[in-house]
Amino acid sequence: LAPSTRPIEPLLEQLGLTRAEARVAALVGRGAAPREVAEQLAVGESTVRSQLKAVYGKLAIRRQSELAVFITRLDSL
Repeated sequence: LAPSTRPIEPLLEQLGLTRAEARVAALVGRGAAPREVAEQLAVGESTVRSQLKAVYGKLAIRRQSELAVFITRLDSL
C-alpha cells in the first residue's frame, strides 16, 4: 500500500490513543481540517477538537503542524 493509505491507527492505539482519537489524528495529521474530519465521521466539530486535545496531550505535542510531522514519520515506517 502507498504510505498515505496504509492504516496507521493501530500504531497510534499502541501509543495510548483510543480508536476514535487515532482515527482523528490520522486524518488531521494527513491534512484534513477538523471541520472536514467532523463531517466525514458524522460527529460535531467540537468532538473532533476535544479528541485532538487529548491526542496532543498523549503524544506530547502542541500544534497541528507537529501532528502532521508525527503522522508523516509513522507513514514512512
